[in-house]
Amino acid sequence: SWFFALLLGEGSGLIPPGTHDFRLFIKPQELERAAKIQRLSLLDVQGEAPAIVSTVRNWAITFRASRSKAVAYSALFQAR
Repeated sequence: SWFFALLLGEGSGLIPPGTHDFRLFIKPQELERAAKIQRLSLLDVQGEAPAIVSTVRNWAITFRASRSKAVAYSALFQAR
């Protein structure tokens, strides 16, 4: 995530510099622990990765589904 968000995204000008603070990135396991404390149940988590060709063609960051959660992810929770 550091490589794609900070180095490529902000470095290329696609994302304004200073948008991301790597120290604030939250790992999926950390989000799950915090959600349990708030009495939320994890329903699904989906990894996301940049779609490089589409991003370059449109000069707008585009993501695709991925098995890996290393770059980005989305999580769906439900209140218990």
